[in-house]
Amino acid sequence: MEGHIRSIRATLDKQYGEGIGEKIVPNDKTVVMNKAGALDAMYEIVVDGHIIGRLRFDIEKLDYTFLLTAEGGRRVSQHSKQKWVSVHGDAVPFLRKGANLMLPGVAGCDAEIEEGDEVWLIDYDGLVLGVGIARMSGRAMGEEEKGFAIKIRGFTEPIPPHVNPKTSSWEEAIESNSANLQSIEDEAISFIQRISKEKDLPVSVGFSGGKDSLTTYLLVEKALGFSPPIFFLNTGLELPETVDYVERFAVEREADLISSDAGDQFWESVQTFGPPARDFRWCCKVLKLGPAALTIAEELGSETLAFMGQRKLESFSRSVEPRVSSNPWVPGQLSANPIQDWNALEVWLYIFQEKAEFNPLYMEGYHRMGCYLCP
Repeated sequence: MEGHIRSIRATLDKQYGEGIGEKIVPNDKTVVMNKAGALDAMYEIVVDGHIIGRLRFDIEKLDYTFLLTAEGGRRVSQHSKQKWVSVHGDAVPFLRKGANLMLPGVAGCDAEIEEGDEVWLIDYDGLVLGVGIARMSGRAMGEEEKGFAIKIRGFTEPIPPHVNPKTSSWEEAIESNSANLQSIEDEAISFIQRISKEKDLPVSVGFSGGKDSLTTYLLVEKALGFSPPIFFLNTGLELPETVDYVERFAVEREADLISSDAGDQFWESVQTFGPPARDFRWCCKVLKLGPAALTIAEELGSETLAFMGQRKLESFSRSVEPRVSSNPWVPGQLSANPIQDWNALEVWLYIFQEKAEFNPLYMEGYHRMGCYLCP
């Protein structure tokens, strides 16, 4: 999305010079962001099928840092003259064995390197040998005689970057994956039709305004031949763009919008429970599960088969949930997950294929929808 690309390019520009971001992440390539584990947000950045680095949000800096991989270092070296460190040939065997780079192994470097900078290492021929974090400034490397210069993140044999000269687009990506998209669509539609027939309950679709619930809605619509009611829980912590999108989507689909609004319930409850946390999600019960049970009882005849957009790859807890389940906190709701085995790339390719309008916040760099305070 445009917002994500802007963040990647701006971070690369900040670290390696103006204009480097667009050269490393050009307009004529498809770029994939893959969520990775970290204290805060971190995403692998994939170009030409290679991970070129990880975009990590640093809590202390309140800003992003781009952590180069060896392939990312190779690509940056083609365009930038910033944050380089030249390595003596005698030090290479030690790096190959997993050692960090000590000062005697430094043949030269960018004098503007600051301690903590992300740097790339080169041999005498200018080919990248590795990437890492500077433990000394460039000036200190030039003035001192010994010390810990670079903490190596990755070593590589000196080879050119794996740049694919072929351009690519999302239209081509859809075409290349069309057989798989058709297969997973057929399976999901078959599941929806089978469960709907078996359970014989009023159907609804849990809709958060995010990509997964959108994909689920499109599939249910195809499977059943009509636009089912949209079940949207406004927790009071939804961004206004999301609320507007959900309401607009319901109008365009001519679908009933069944909604509850928690209002200021979060701010009233936080005085009692304190801030929510990953292992203390009281807010889900107060803002979602309770209102959901009440809404089902009042507006859906006390029972509903709710198709949800939950996927196994979202979290460990969701990876072990059955495809059809009930929650004692939401009596009357039977949940079914048609896209449980899909990955995020399949979800986006399907949305692009269907030319469906998605939440505009994705274009601004948001990675998920829902409560803006969710930890």
